[in-house]
Amino acid sequence: MQTPPMVPCPRCSAPKARDGACPRCGAAASDQLIWEGRASLRAMIPAIFRASFMLAVVHVFCAGLLPRSAEWLCSLGPDVCRETDFVALERLATHANTIQLVIALLIALSLLRRAWRLSGTHVRLSSQRLVHRHGHLARSVHEIDLRMLRDSSLHQSTTQRLLGIGTLRLVSRDPSHPILLLHNLPEPEHLREQLRAASYQQTSALPWIA
Repeated sequence: MQTPPMVPCPRCSAPKARDGACPRCGAAASDQLIWEGRASLRAMIPAIFRASFMLAVVHVFCAGLLPRSAEWLCSLGPDVCRETDFVALERLATHANTIQLVIALLIALSLLRRAWRLSGTHVRLSSQRLVHRHGHLARSVHEIDLRMLRDSSLHQSTTQRLLGIGTLRLVSRDPSHPILLLHNLPEPEHLREQLRAASYQQTSALPWIA
């Protein structure tokens, strides 16, 4: 019977079969997926509310205040009335619908841009590493070996708690990228616990590196 090739275990350096688990520390034979997901689009909800409020204000101004602006200015006194350019106000009032349309398109483009950026954030947690990818066309990738992870913390604003999202802050011993922020992740407390458990499993057989 042929002996399978042996390689050092990445966790404890003990010899193990190339395709098998480590007999000393029990390290898995391969990288196993624990969690995978993207930044939650629920982070868009506050921006949508703000955009709706802004559109309502613009509509009130264009449909209600702008057509009556000449009358309101004349009520301030004869001097103001004489200095008012009624022709310009009339032209502006005739383009009220166009003004509303342009502002609505700009707000819609801003929301779509934010949604595009959120959908481009991808996080993958496995039994050995965490990989953070950001971007659709231009892409940046950051990877943290769980043996190098030093600390993790969670931040949630009041709005984020209501929406069930949050930001994870990871501190590692990687000199090129010691701090990694993962914004707007769904169920961040559960993900943080999974991250801590996987990191502990990876470092339990190794001496702590300060």
